[in-house]
Amino acid sequence: MRPVNSVVTMLVLLVLSPFPFLAFVNVSRAVAGHGFEPIIDNVVSYLLLFLIFSAAAMTTGLYHAWRPRSRNVPAYAFAGATGSTALMSAADLVDSYFSTPGVGWVWPLAGFALGFAFGGVFRTARNGFTFR
Repeated sequence: MRPVNSVVTMLVLLVLSPFPFLAFVNVSRAVAGHGFEPIIDNVVSYLLLFLIFSAAAMTTGLYHAWRPRSRNVPAYAFAGATGSTALMSAADLVDSYFSTPGVGWVWPLAGFALGFAFGGVFRTARNGFTFR
């Protein structure tokens, strides 16, 4: 069977990546007795997560174009983390400018975790879900 194109894999992963996070948040709220999030909150959250994963997809794609023969999953994970961490750090700097001073660590850490997962899952999918 012929492997799927890298661009198709990247786009499918980009569109589907926010759903596990949204499902986790909604189920945890429902279990806590608060009910599900309103649909508009889910749409806005999806769009924001889509932006974060887009930054991870751009840096993962650049790394893939630069080193297409590398099958190193952690290298792709760190490549994905680079873009989303940079985006979330910039968002944190803008947030700290308009609100109380001080740069936090939660936003960049969340960006790092989401981008790391995106890059790692992309490379694992390109490897055929086997670790080589």
